[in-house]
Amino acid sequence: MKQRFLCFLPLLPLMLVCVVIHQQAFAGQILYVNNTQVNVRSAPTAADTNIVTTLIKDTPVEVLSQKGSWYRVRLPNGNDGWISERVLVPRGGQQQSRGNIRPSENFTEDVAIQEISPIESVVTPEISPIETTAGRSTIQTLEDDMVFVQGGTAIIGSDEGEIHALLGMEGASQDMFADELPRKQINLQGFYIDRYEVTNAQYKKFVDATRYPPPLNWEDGMYPLGTSKHPVTFISWDDAQAYATWVGKRLPTAEEWEVASRGPHGQTYPWGEAFDMQKINIYSAQGGPDPVGSNMDDVSKYKIYDLGGNVMEWTLTHYEGDKNFFILKGGSWAGKPFEARGANNTPGEAVYQLSHIGFRCAKSVN
Repeated sequence: MKQRFLCFLPLLPLMLVCVVIHQQAFAGQILYVNNTQVNVRSAPTAADTNIVTTLIKDTPVEVLSQKGSWYRVRLPNGNDGWISERVLVPRGGQQQSRGNIRPSENFTEDVAIQEISPIESVVTPEISPIETTAGRSTIQTLEDDMVFVQGGTAIIGSDEGEIHALLGMEGASQDMFADELPRKQINLQGFYIDRYEVTNAQYKKFVDATRYPPPLNWEDGMYPLGTSKHPVTFISWDDAQAYATWVGKRLPTAEEWEVASRGPHGQTYPWGEAFDMQKINIYSAQGGPDPVGSNMDDVSKYKIYDLGGNVMEWTLTHYEGDKNFFILKGGSWAGKPFEARGANNTPGEAVYQLSHIGFRCAKSVN
């Protein structure tokens, strides 16, 4: 667990004493939400059934007590609830530093944290052909909207120089990018990945066929008018994985997603090295995703769209080995410019159902 700086404010004015502690806060301390939107729970566990409300970024809360990695806090409306320590910081504090990616429990991978040499090997998960059963997709071949990414060596991660160059971007701090170190070379098996993010119309076929609960922003089992080609959002990790399984696919690993975005040589953004706000839907004043593929310049060398912006995307890889958190990849309409980089890793609690999170699917080569 990474260290954080917490500041104790004595009664005498203009005095500020800062000490380094390990993920602890004192009763009465005011902390602030440091994610776009976070869940408040009735108990210190991550479950679909105990979400009582959500808070937006920079909302202040008062710490009442701590249990494990959870804080019991008093909300601005006077109610109490539980929030993960990962998404709370003191005023002026750095965003939670983010550590090394560790393997998912669902597949085998070997991504030790080493320098570029020697080459590391990443084994992608096997997906067996699905049987034709009631309520399940009968797709047994790859769809036309999938792209094959050739296996071989590829560059992922960032080096100190690349991270230092990011510090002038809004909202960026060096600790936020610790989980990208070091820049390294891996050996990745070939895989298929969706050219576009999964749309509302595609997800509705799944909902209708399986009677799976629809996303929170749908009404009477129908997505908002005029959004059939928009990426489906308000999707938890389990929701995304359920859809992927239904169509005979899976979620991409974080490494697969990054290579699909950066290419084998590790370019910074899907389209190249220079950030261009005009290329993508990110940090948007319009406040929502665009139809998939409509930002024609947000495209990687493999002709895969919306990897830089539109919505963040779930991956199959656990964040820091935490079973409740997965790595989110890509920027979003609500995100910061530095999140458009292929190397960026954002921790996402599996039960998040938010307006800026969607997904795309992948498939192993049998």
